[in-house]
Amino acid sequence: MDANKDHRRRLSTVKKWEKLLNCELEYDLNGDEVIRLSLQFISTDSAVSEQELIYILYLKDGSPKVEFLSIETGENSNAVGLKKCITDAFTRVGITNSYKHLLGVNLDGANVNLGAYAGLGALLKEGSPWLEVVHCFNHRLELALKDAFESLSAFKTVDELLLQLYYLYQKSPKRYRELQGLAEAWGNSVPKPTNACGTRWIDRKYKAMKIALENYGVFMTHIEPLAITDSQIAKRAELKGFLKRWKNASVPINLSIYLDVLSPLWRLSLSFQNNIHDSVKAVSRVQEFTWTMAKLQILLENLLDNFLDDTSVMTHYKRLSKDIRPDLDKMSSNRSCVNHHDVFCYICGENILKENRKKVSDFLKRAYLAYFGVRLGDQDKTWAPHQACKTCAEHLQQWKKKKYEIRHANGLERTTKPFQ
Repeated sequence: MDANKDHRRRLSTVKKWEKLLNCELEYDLNGDEVIRLSLQFISTDSAVSEQELIYILYLKDGSPKVEFLSIETGENSNAVGLKKCITDAFTRVGITNSYKHLLGVNLDGANVNLGAYAGLGALLKEGSPWLEVVHCFNHRLELALKDAFESLSAFKTVDELLLQLYYLYQKSPKRYRELQGLAEAWGNSVPKPTNACGTRWIDRKYKAMKIALENYGVFMTHIEPLAITDSQIAKRAELKGFLKRWKNASVPINLSIYLDVLSPLWRLSLSFQNNIHDSVKAVSRVQEFTWTMAKLQILLENLLDNFLDDTSVMTHYKRLSKDIRPDLDKMSSNRSCVNHHDVFCYICGENILKENRKKVSDFLKRAYLAYFGVRLGDQDKTWAPHQACKTCAEHLQQWKKKKYEIRHANGLERTTKPFQ
């Protein structure tokens, strides 16, 4: 009931603003200096009842203007009901025969709008045969992008993680306060994760991924204790599973690539949401977008790291690679201690190649060294951990089988040394 009251209150406020705007709009649409061109932008929002938002595009003093016309509550959501909403909206501003002034209609891709025979566009064409029915560019762009990413499992995983991250903090203000406190301790601020789905799909997806990528470490640091301290056992198990997926190194890489692919689409979508449009600029934006996507395709089809430069369009991936490059270099230098040929056997101290190394028990190795009093040698040498040369490894196994008693720990006299 409270939700219904809140919805009616907001709807009443919108209606009041509608009356104020219609006073000026009625003068513009009925003035002698105005060329009566109109274009309806129809969008549907379902809360308690179906609502139709109607915008019009018309010329005033030779300049195109986009204005909010009306919000209508349709009797039903079929094409006939939508057509009646448009007629009522024009009647309210003094235009009784709207078909004479209607040149085009811009609709989303729903069947009720674009149906070839019984859709809203087809019904409007009965009164205005010259009418141009246009499928909304931004809706087409979002549908095309959704279809392109739908078959990619990596991006599906990203979407699932973004949705889980959103619900994790959306349903718990306490968790978000803890997250903010953690970010402040690091000298940063973390915006609340947003829902990556819904209306304005590209804009929502872009913002949600940008928040997740820029605050990736903060989220991980906060989720780790939650997976241990949460009072609900089922929730702890859920958080542990989410944390395991979140720690996967492919997640930030896919996020950065996803953002770089989405950035030109996001800019193009926003540019077509402006109230003032220039047809020449619109064409140039589409051409620029086409070239950007072609360059992205070349980068993604080849080795990214070899093609990135200061002018690269892969800005998010480039930034991520710069952040993790020092860590990767450090890891590779540590790994070289094992892979490089300048590694020394713990037993004999000889340089051993990778193919001549053999894994041995650390306890057995140290017991052998202690028994025979072998000195490990220079501290600056790189000793192979848990490894020895093949010859020493075979000696260790023989010594273990003969079960020589190690007495030097008890101060007793040593037995005869083997291998003499």
